[in-house]
Amino acid sequence: MQSAYSKSLQQALKMRQDIVLDFTNLKACLDPLAEYATQNAESNDQNQQTQFDYKSFLRVYLDNKSDEPFPQLASLTVRNLTLPVTTLLETDESAETMYRLMQFENLVEFDISGVRIPDELQSQLQFWNMHNLKKLCLDCTDLKSVPSSIGRLRNLEVLSLNSNALSDLPITLGFCQKLNVLNLKANRFTLIPGVVLKLMNLKDLRRLDNPLVKDTLMRGVPAADTATVHNPTSLQSLCTRAVFVSHIDYWEQENLGPLQCKTLDYLASSLFLCDRCGTVISQEYKLDISLFAHLGLRDVPFRLRACSAKCQTELVSHYKEKNAALQRECDEEYERTIRLAHEGNGQSPTDITVSTTVGPFPSTTPQRRRHKRCLIL
Repeated sequence: MQSAYSKSLQQALKMRQDIVLDFTNLKACLDPLAEYATQNAESNDQNQQTQFDYKSFLRVYLDNKSDEPFPQLASLTVRNLTLPVTTLLETDESAETMYRLMQFENLVEFDISGVRIPDELQSQLQFWNMHNLKKLCLDCTDLKSVPSSIGRLRNLEVLSLNSNALSDLPITLGFCQKLNVLNLKANRFTLIPGVVLKLMNLKDLRRLDNPLVKDTLMRGVPAADTATVHNPTSLQSLCTRAVFVSHIDYWEQENLGPLQCKTLDYLASSLFLCDRCGTVISQEYKLDISLFAHLGLRDVPFRLRACSAKCQTELVSHYKEKNAALQRECDEEYERTIRLAHEGNGQSPTDITVSTTVGPFPSTTPQRRRHKRCLIL
């Protein structure tokens, strides 16, 4: 008798639109002789257990270059996939499995949460062919860095990176201007990367369970203490610097082929941009700031970078003014809330000052400040 998963998988393979691959049950679902083969294996003197061949399955069922590709496949979810790297042969086969999973150009949603990607295979996680993605879930995948090819996903709206080992984000994430939700919970961020501030349409930033610092009100780190020098050693490096300084969307350039764009993505992983003027940094001036409010969150710490002491000073001035504006806005919201509360009680505005000394909002400065700040939690 077919299981519910078997029926749903067969229907999905028939429709070729939304597929959930649970590799724990795939063998029994797809091979009608699996149960018979397993019973025979158990009764065999050698007692050899038949294992599911991931590579063969992906070649037969999900090869987008086969005679019957999946042009309408919009959603692909992968669960319980094991990527062994114990031997060289296993590493090659696991790399091929990763490669095949990343080849569907029309995918809108891609979810491989829970698939542990070994360090040896994380370089295979590239999104060059998935430029139509709107939702990408990479939770619990043991990622130590996000590939620079994330910038290829110009239609991306939701990016979930929960429960990994991330401490930074690539500068190419700034190309994903349609991003609405960024989930960074349970990682190793001590400060939120400054590239997040360049995401103009971001509405939801989730940062819980990160070791975020608490005392970065406004702190500039001298270049002499933390200088990072990026000296170009090749013509490729020089060209990459020129491209990023010019703010060129190189994936949209007709005179650049895919190989050149992939090379630029690869080289971009070692670059930093000035958050003030946008130039490629040769000597890094770090700036740690804490925004009074950002996307409904309070006291959000960010790590910015500057190319010179002048840009660092201008960034400090800019964000001091921004924090002051945010605090004024919070004060106005507090006063507006008080006014509406008293108008609802039928009191005149002239009674506000007197009534606040005995009302639910104490008038002492420390307590009143706490109430004001709570309005933006």
